Amino acid sequence: MQNTICGNRDQADRLTRPTQACCFCGFHGPETDDTRTQKRWHAIGRRLIVSSMLLVFATSDFLPVQATDTDSSTSRSVLVDAAWVMDHVDSSHVSILELGPDIRSYREGHIPGAHFVHWIDDITAPSDRANYTVASPEMIEALLRRLGIANSTTIVLYDDLNNRVSTRMFWTLRYYGHGAIRILDGGRQAWSVAGHEVVSETTTAQRSEYKIARTLGKHRIRMNRIRKQLGRSDIAIIDGRSPAQYTGETPGTVYHTGRPHDQSGHIPGAINILWQDNFRLDGTFKSSEELRQLYEDRGVTQDREVITYCNEGLHAAPSWFVLTELLGYENVRLYDESMAEWANNPELPVKTGDQP
Repeated sequence: MQNTICGNRDQADRLTRPTQACCFCGFHGPETDDTRTQKRWHAIGRRLIVSSMLLVFATSDFLPVQATDTDSSTSRSVLVDAAWVMDHVDSSHVSILELGPDIRSYREGHIPGAHFVHWIDDITAPSDRANYTVASPEMIEALLRRLGIANSTTIVLYDDLNNRVSTRMFWTLRYYGHGAIRILDGGRQAWSVAGHEVVSETTTAQRSEYKIARTLGKHRIRMNRIRKQLGRSDIAIIDGRSPAQYTGETPGTVYHTGRPHDQSGHIPGAINILWQDNFRLDGTFKSSEELRQLYEDRGVTQDREVITYCNEGLHAAPSWFVLTELLGYENVRLYDESMAEWANNPELPVKTGDQP
């Protein structure tokens, strides 16, 4: 009788030969010419696997992320806590950016290793700062090169403005195709509450060769496209401003200039979901369950195209971030010029009152 175990061998021959175990395939049996050949091939396979694993670790940005939420139905890996940031302040694969309106607060104390990014001058188009329009790819590319950021760098964002600027910068980086981006959940306050140190030294970096290879247009929408889509039931438009500005009771103003718009009210068809409703009182993002209910109860479901706007594309960013990054919506666009453009164009419709 013949048995086939990694090759055919006589039963008696198998009983008289010493047995050998193969740790690669689990075979346990007598050593034969065939099994010796198979073992050699298995040894080669093991070496190839180990070499491949070493190559991956050596060339990739392998950074385990401690998510700040335990909800298994969605991925919240884009949010990190203060402990995670503390563990990576010295990592050459990580660049930490503090976003703010004034470098003086940065100089008074910031997370060790953090670079300062001005929330207007560095990330908005110089020719259209009144509308807070996203900066050109050349401008963002120059900024990231100056900060020593590579295309493979994990960028960690934080601010002291309830993550409004961090989510806008996140959108900007995603729009220009950067992959590894994180937000410190709770911002500067979370760092302070955790008791970690701050430093006053300005962080320096060696210039990089960052290159923007593509623009992801699916994340942005312009005025003309919105105008053509007004009235469509498959589109949800979210106004992230205060209820008083939404209804037209008070005029909308550009956040960083304070200039009131020519027209008061909202884009016809838009619903009002205040940007602050995405956060807990401590500035951290609400749970995925709470956020999903917040939007679905207002009819913002995953089968609809979603547009977010506000006065200048800053307070629209939290909703874009939550829907796209935390809840997995696939078709969400931010209108970065927002009402700074729309409400100052007399040819565009604006509606008052509390109804869409």
